[in-house]
Parts: sequence; C-alpha cells; structure tokens
Amino acid sequence: MIILDSSFLVAFFNTAHPCHDKAIGEMRKLEAEEKTFVVNENIIDKVASVISAEAGSEKAAIFVDYALKNFKIHDNEEGDITVINNILKNQNHKINYSDASLIYLSKFLNCPIATFNENLISELKKYKS
Repeated sequence: MIILDSSFLVAFFNTAHPCHDKAIGEMRKLEAEEKTFVVNENIIDKVASVISAEAGSEKAAIFVDYALKNFKIHDNEEGDITVINNILKNQNHKINYSDASLIYLSKFLNCPIATFNENLISELKKYKS
C-alpha cells in the first residue's frame, strides 16, 4: 500500500511537468510491486483543481474517473480531522492541511507516501517510528 500525494499525481498526469518522467518510472515500479494506491478526498480535489486550471475540466474529469477506478479513497472522519489539525498546529516545515492529512494517513495505515513535496518529506521524518 502507498499513499499518493498531489505533487506526485500532478507530475504523473501532466506531461509538461519537470518530474513527469520520474513519476512515470515510480508508478511503473509501484504497479509492478502490485501496490494498492491510497488517496484522500483532499488530494483528489487538489489534483483535479490543478489539472482543470492547466488543461481544462474535461482532463480533470478524466483524472477523477481514473482515481475512482484505480485508487482506494480514504474519507476523513471527525476524529481524524482533530488529529490532522494537531499535526498542522505542530508542524515545522510549512505544510498545508492536505499534507497534514497525508502524514496522518501514513501513520494510521503504516505506509509510505509517494511525493515530490520537500516540505512534506521533511515533516514526515518527525513521525517515523
């Protein structure tokens, strides 16, 4: 199981992104390992918004269809949001709510995050067991 961050997904779906080839290579490796891909609603919203702004709403809809078919989607519950908010309050590396939710999910599911976000990577180190 692996959690997919918006930075990874935007690079994967945007052929003009500087990390596109890296994301394609990583995705092929993860698929070969038969990983289950996990996202939360925040990430779907974030990626669809970026794709819509860069390539139009039709491309964003294609992404959402792909996510629904290929990703396990985690819905945050009230207790999750409280923990996520505590992560956000105690962060040191300028992460946003979506990043904090991924840290929570990584800790909750005990699995890594595929990301190109350096602030998220740095903050995640605090939560490694």
